[in-house]
Amino acid sequence: MHSSSDSLTSDEEEKDYKFPTYDDDRLAWYHKVLWVIYTIATVNSLVTSVFFWSMVHREQGINGRTITFHIFNSVFMLLDTVLSHIPVQLLHVIYSHVSLAVYVSFTVIYWAVGGRNEQGQRYIYDALDYQKKPGVAVFTVFLLILICQPASHLVFYALVRVRRWLVIKINETW
Repeated sequence: MHSSSDSLTSDEEEKDYKFPTYDDDRLAWYHKVLWVIYTIATVNSLVTSVFFWSMVHREQGINGRTITFHIFNSVFMLLDTVLSHIPVQLLHVIYSHVSLAVYVSFTVIYWAVGGRNEQGQRYIYDALDYQKKPGVAVFTVFLLILICQPASHLVFYALVRVRRWLVIKINETW
C-alpha cells in the first residue's frame, strides 16, 4: 500500500502512465494495414464461431478440424486482444463489414457458377442455400451484418476498454 504522500491520484496516474497514441497520420503504412487485418480477424473470428455453433455444426459434426477452425480462432483472438496493446476503434467496424460483404458476394458467385460443398450440395453452408432457402439465406446475411458483426466488434471494444482500465489500476498499485 502506498501512503497518500507518495502516491498519485488516479487522474494524475492516468496522466503519468502514457498510453500510446494511435494517430493515423503518424503510423507507418504497414502498421495501418496490420491494424485493418487485425480488426477484420478479431471481429470475424467471433462471428464465425457464433455462426458455426448456432447454425452449421449439426450438418458438419464435431471433430478436430471444426474445433480448431471454430473455437480456437476466437479464443486466440480474444487472448491476443487482452494481451496485446492494439486498440479497437468503434468506427473500424466498417472493415469487417466490407470483408463480410466480399465473403457473401463470393458465396453468391460460388452458388451461381455451380460450386459444390464437400457433400456435393450447391451451397457452402445450409443457412446460405440461395436456391432452396433464399429467405433463410438473406435473413442469415442480414443477421450477420446487422447484429453479429456490430455485437462482436463491441465485445472486442469492451475488452480493450477493460484492458486499459486494468492497466491503470495495476499502475496505481505499483
